[in-house]
Amino acid sequence: MKRTTLAILNHDCPCFHTRLHAAGLLLAANKGNQTLGIIDPAAGSQLAAVPEDGVTGHEVIASPDGKRAFVPIYGNAGVGKAGTDGSLIRVIDIAARQITDTIDFGKGVRPHCPMIGPKNGLLYVTTEWTGPSRYRSRNLENCGRDSHRPA
Repeated sequence: MKRTTLAILNHDCPCFHTRLHAAGLLLAANKGNQTLGIIDPAAGSQLAAVPEDGVTGHEVIASPDGKRAFVPIYGNAGVGKAGTDGSLIRVIDIAARQITDTIDFGKGVRPHCPMIGPKNGLLYVTTEWTGPSRYRSRNLENCGRDSHRPA
């Protein structure tokens, strides 16, 4: 069975949802085939399936300008279960429909739950890394000590 995480605007839960206002597009983390789905909800069709080049995209969020999608590459297991530990966030150009950048944590941290800071526009994710760390790169910051902390 293929699993898909839909990305819909919902201010109550920004870590799972995003909608591109200007274009009226919907983003979906297609876990089964490891792609980012770009969907036209009015037409009820998927316009593109962009390969994530990783196992597997967990959720997705769009940049505030709607030009990029951020897809944390989580790994192949459920939360707290044995499996691969993802270490990447894919940056996808929505118009070009391709990966344009990768944020690499350098070790398996299972990044997920991407959010955009409402006041500063920075990208935040949570991780399952439990060791002490402080990570800063291209507007990412990790300064917690517990699992599922902002990174």
